[in-house]
Amino acid sequence: MELRRESLHHLCSGWPHGPRVSSDLRVDKPWGKVFTKDEIIEAINKHQPDTVWICYAETSTGTRQPLEGIGAACRALDKECLLLVDTVTAIGGVECKVDEWLFDACYAEDKAPRVYHHTAPISMIYALREALTLIAEEGLEKVWERHTNTAEYFWKLVEDLGLEMLVTNKNERLPSLHTIRIPPNVDGGAVIKYCREKFRIEVGSGLGELSGKVFRVGLMGYNSRPEVALQVVAALKEAMEVQGWKKLN
Repeated sequence: MELRRESLHHLCSGWPHGPRVSSDLRVDKPWGKVFTKDEIIEAINKHQPDTVWICYAETSTGTRQPLEGIGAACRALDKECLLLVDTVTAIGGVECKVDEWLFDACYAEDKAPRVYHHTAPISMIYALREALTLIAEEGLEKVWERHTNTAEYFWKLVEDLGLEMLVTNKNERLPSLHTIRIPPNVDGGAVIKYCREKFRIEVGSGLGELSGKVFRVGLMGYNSRPEVALQVVAALKEAMEVQGWKKLN
């Protein structure tokens, strides 16, 4: 299968790397928002693309783009229209029914090596195999359920602390990657540094339009556990309190 760059039609939900994709068309949403099914189908029917690319799990914003019915809409056209889906940050932790939802191509990755990214180290291949083995042993559906349960617990902890999630609709949030709004008068970079140096917890910063506005917290794989969620929230709380932040009653 060949995706000709000049015929690539691109649908994305505020993905910062989207502009790097050579495309005839972009349909965008504000960062932190997702498309409705009707909006996507309307764009497909209007523009009659050869290929539709959609990011299922948007790492920069923590959004989960609903995809049910999109593959069927692509196949309903009077021409071939392929559905290509980016499932990085989703695969293995978020419900993803490739065949049932009619994806033509679906991709993810482990992470790139730190130095020379063109040749993957063999240790990474072994690690990927072991991760897949663990998922098979636990059961894929149970892994999805565990990530959802941990996410809901984490959201409750965040809200009890008086903080706000960027994505207001819980049905549009990723259970594997979470974006928390940085409160006013809090130095987000200092919080990230404090968590890393004192607790060895890596909290991500915002990207693009969200730079300096959100914390990004990944709770996936082995770290998708209630005790880890509790530890992260406690670390964020202490890191903000040393700056004089106080929970609002």
